[in-house]
Amino acid sequence: MTEALAGLGVHVERGVELMSFDQDAEGVTAYLCEPSGTPQAARFAYMIGCDGAHSITRHGLGLGFTGRTLQQNFVLADLDVDWALSDDEFHIFTSPEGLMAIFPMRHGHRLIAEVPAPSRDSASDPTLAQLRELAGQRVATAISVANVRWSSFFRLNSRLATRLQTGRIFLAGDSAHIHSPAGAQGMNTGIQDALNLGWKLALVLAGQAPTDLLKTYESERYAVERAVLRNTEVLTRIVSLRAPILRFARDLVAPRIARMDFVQTAARETISEIAVSYRRRGLHAKIRDANGLVAGDRLPDLAIEVDGNGPARRLYSELDPTRFTLLVLTSEDASSIDAEITPMLSRQIAKLVVAQLPDSGPHRSHDEWFYLVRPDAYLAVHGPRSRIAQAATWIELGFSG
Repeated sequence: MTEALAGLGVHVERGVELMSFDQDAEGVTAYLCEPSGTPQAARFAYMIGCDGAHSITRHGLGLGFTGRTLQQNFVLADLDVDWALSDDEFHIFTSPEGLMAIFPMRHGHRLIAEVPAPSRDSASDPTLAQLRELAGQRVATAISVANVRWSSFFRLNSRLATRLQTGRIFLAGDSAHIHSPAGAQGMNTGIQDALNLGWKLALVLAGQAPTDLLKTYESERYAVERAVLRNTEVLTRIVSLRAPILRFARDLVAPRIARMDFVQTAARETISEIAVSYRRRGLHAKIRDANGLVAGDRLPDLAIEVDGNGPARRLYSELDPTRFTLLVLTSEDASSIDAEITPMLSRQIAKLVVAQLPDSGPHRSHDEWFYLVRPDAYLAVHGPRSRIAQAATWIELGFSG
């Protein structure tokens, strides 16, 4: 990531601490300090606090962090697992002692397990011997764990900041929300925060969108974050049941439900967060297309034929992450697009993609539709090809038309 940023001309300063900050109508003054140095004032148009659960940004804004500390204690570890179970699935094991979950990663595995409160110095990390004992007790098959790259004990909190924006300052990631690892959505939720806010800030700073667009960050993301906290608390209670009769009922029913295709699909889309929708929040009105998509939904990664030229390619390869993409599904060519949208395209606010869907595609009924797609791959506005001028109108009215 550092190398990628450097390629874009961005220099990452490490070891620099935010001491305090002020903001006014024109920008934010941050007082930054290098190790053993004196705080120096730096001026910015906006500031995003991505500074974790103990966020200096959140405290400096005087925002609450409402929620509660849960009773469970957990161990987290990145290591290597050798067993006969599949490594293209994640596995959850329940026992009277607590749950254990093992997730395959690109290199190795992530292990999460409920444990009693550490009886020794909490600064000490779990050892390989302890992790081997836990795995041996709770995994119902032969398992070998080795090569611990990182491990930690932690206590669960489920908390959400009272606001995500105050003036020119925003919160994202753990500074805005922390929750149980049940559901494995912590990292993805933070990444979604960044994706949602990043393109809006970029357009505002470029003078291509009104500053009111930034208000939609909180209106869209807050409900999503609240739902993640609620769902992870429910999952934590389910997997941490102590009463024998309730554990018996869970262990009898849960495996049967989890094997159902629609449950696995729902779990996959929920954990990855591709099922997140911003319907009726912030930027969008409720207009449903022939296949049930509504503005505010994440656009499916369809197979398309660009400008009528095969072979088919994935839609996401054509989307522009720095601006809107105007996708027109039609049998005509690019020269036929109505003149009403020319100003939008000439100002580089949107990239035009004229495409067809393969005859065998499941969305063939979209042939004469347009889709104005946000930089984060969510639908802004869409409709029949005959109403394509609505795309330009939506932007000209300040993303509210």
